[in-house]
Amino acid sequence: MKNGSGRAGNHGREPVAKFPIVSGPIPPLVSVIIPCYNAGPWIGEAIRSALDQTYSPIEVIVIDDGSVDRSLEVIKSFGGRIRWETGPNQGGSRARNRGFALSAGEYIQFLDADDYLLPGKIERQMRVVTGSRADVVYEDYQNLLESADGTRTWGPLDISGSQADMLEMMLGGWAPPPCALLVSRSAVERAGGWNENLTSAQDNDFYLRLALAGSTFRYAPGCKSVYRRPAVPTVSTRDARATDENVIRILDEARTNLLEAGRLTEEYKRAIARSYFRIARKYFDTDVAWFHRLLREAERLTPSVADGQSRKYRLVARALGIPEAESIRSLKRAAARQVSGAGEALKDNAHRVWPRQLPILLYHNVGPLPAEDSFNLTIAPEQFERQMRWLVARGYQTILPSEWVAARRESRALPGKAVLLTFDDGYADIVEYAFPVLRRLGLKAAAYVVTGRLGRTNTWDEAEGYPTMRLMTAEQVRGWAGQGIEFGSHTRTHRDLTTLDAAALEDEIAGSADDLRRIAGAPAVSFAYPYGRFSDAAREIVAQAYGAAVSCEEGTNNHATDPFLLRRTIVNRDDSRTEYFARLRLGRNPLRAAFKPYRIWKRLTGSIDKRPPVQRAGGFDREISKG
Repeated sequence: MKNGSGRAGNHGREPVAKFPIVSGPIPPLVSVIIPCYNAGPWIGEAIRSALDQTYSPIEVIVIDDGSVDRSLEVIKSFGGRIRWETGPNQGGSRARNRGFALSAGEYIQFLDADDYLLPGKIERQMRVVTGSRADVVYEDYQNLLESADGTRTWGPLDISGSQADMLEMMLGGWAPPPCALLVSRSAVERAGGWNENLTSAQDNDFYLRLALAGSTFRYAPGCKSVYRRPAVPTVSTRDARATDENVIRILDEARTNLLEAGRLTEEYKRAIARSYFRIARKYFDTDVAWFHRLLREAERLTPSVADGQSRKYRLVARALGIPEAESIRSLKRAAARQVSGAGEALKDNAHRVWPRQLPILLYHNVGPLPAEDSFNLTIAPEQFERQMRWLVARGYQTILPSEWVAARRESRALPGKAVLLTFDDGYADIVEYAFPVLRRLGLKAAAYVVTGRLGRTNTWDEAEGYPTMRLMTAEQVRGWAGQGIEFGSHTRTHRDLTTLDAAALEDEIAGSADDLRRIAGAPAVSFAYPYGRFSDAAREIVAQAYGAAVSCEEGTNNHATDPFLLRRTIVNRDDSRTEYFARLRLGRNPLRAAFKPYRIWKRLTGSIDKRPPVQRAGGFDREISKG
């Protein structure tokens, strides 16, 4: 560990320029602690802002956390006016704690290397300390937006205001930058310093522990703190998902501590629920499973979690539920992006990017509509062809599971409007009615076959009341393999994997992979869980035998999605064009729940059942013909 040090105190300035000197006790020493990692463009401004404070006595301590840019050179240029130390990169919390250990101040100003203070900031807050003996004094802060070319623009002024219960504010998400706070040494010690196990959201954790430890807070109106938002990624923005996961862990720990101490009031429950809900909404489009988990936690704490939203949102949430309100909101965003991004399609290579979301459409049968089909899973050939032409006309490009696996493994690009078409069960009708359409239009798809039932019938469906349907033969599998159709496994006999022991799981999962390799002459890349059901044991065997697996959980997929639990949305016969578009953009159809009562009423009154089957398939067709 290398270090340097200089004089603390007035740093060669005239005393009259500082906090007025009066007879009596010497004013408390304030230590400014600046952690620095690769902050070459900004560290100099941060240090100067600390040295230019009008308060005295003050010391400035800079901890270089293993920077590999010119940060250390800039730090050294300040000579004896500051104390500094450098060492290997161990994280911002470790650097702050090291600076705290080296400091002697009764009050501490933590200052990130890319932020800075305006003259008089510490002096003003120390006046509040003198009058109140508060443990923590906080103020408003000014956002400074910095573009990649160095252009600076003032952003919004964040006004914190005086709060009756700071703990409630923090549980609800209040977390100003460290530059806005001045903290007593004793409060830092009671809180245990900064959490070195966190790679992000350290501020949230530190402030909560200050409040939980009983620190008193006082508000100093006004703004002399500048919070820079640079164009380059920061600790919090580099991995937003990891930051949000850390925030949830921090809230969970605070919630547990409050519960054990008998302090988990209704106000605190509502504040935690607001934070859960705020984070949950960010992931509705990208990780619907996490959205639902956080929503459940929020609703356990308070049933009125949506009360802070718009009137329209609350009405939909009360009538249909929060997930459907989010679906409609997300669909509006998707439609807006579709319009705003239309011009981008003309740019060269604009489509060669990893898609933000990959929808996977699940079809079962395409062919003549059966007289009785309570599952509503057979799509009329005419409707299927119109859907495929609609995809082509709007620039969607189909991919195969093997292409997704390879792109994910090698970090290669996929079409920006990629979609994966899948067919479950391997009905013979899709060979006659679906595959030829795909071939004519140059589209690709994956078909998941039950290898032990090839050439026979769907006995598993018959037991559930579904009409008997022929399944494709081994010869048809061989004939279409390599013609844009990639065959995957749907087990040997379509059994519910959650009911099987280890030997039976191995036979159904790995055995069907062996069958396909023998039939198609190529290894099976992907797997589809029968009925969408799986267990941890089943997933483990699937992961050993295949490169990916698809479930029946709705939603879209990205590079962070579990490759053995990919999400799909089932295309229904009566999907309208709007509903089909929703499945592509959201991975689900939020309108189905909204119109469910109407559909039930129509069925009960016979309005739907009395129509000929061919008309019942025409919702998508009629809307398409209008456009």
